[in-house]
Amino acid sequence: MLTLFWICFLIGIGYVLLLVLVGEIFHGLFSFDLPMLQPVTIMGALTLFGASGIIASQIYQLTPINTLLIASGVAILSFILLYVLFVRTTETAENSTGFQYQDLIGKTAEVITPIPSDGYGEILLVTSGGRTAQIAASEDGSSIPQGTQVKVQKVQDQIFYVSSISS
Repeated sequence: MLTLFWICFLIGIGYVLLLVLVGEIFHGLFSFDLPMLQPVTIMGALTLFGASGIIASQIYQLTPINTLLIASGVAILSFILLYVLFVRTTETAENSTGFQYQDLIGKTAEVITPIPSDGYGEILLVTSGGRTAQIAASEDGSSIPQGTQVKVQKVQDQIFYVSSISS
């Protein structure tokens, strides 16, 4: 039984050392589609299962069945705590700065480079991740001067087709 605890403990410590030494190469290892089954929860529970089993059997000299029950309880508790305090917290804190062009249709922007009647200029849009400058053309073929507020009507081939907003 003691061998099992040492193996679990050393596998968990080894995984942590690999992450520290070689970084993200092993990050996807032991990663599954279920949100709770993340490397940090699995390896944390495995490491604490081993450590608590070693402590219970060697220091407190409990019977093998009691040692197994305590080690399992510690592993389950650590698994839940790691998920609640670490994984779920970081997942909800992540914020994407990305956006999709189609999400910007109907948004107001400012012309920062004049848009000629037969060409392209540039607009500045505010997105959830900040501000972005995009190539723009007039939807109706009219020229639009710098500083004009416009509305995005459509996006085609990464070009924003806009119309002036009447004051």
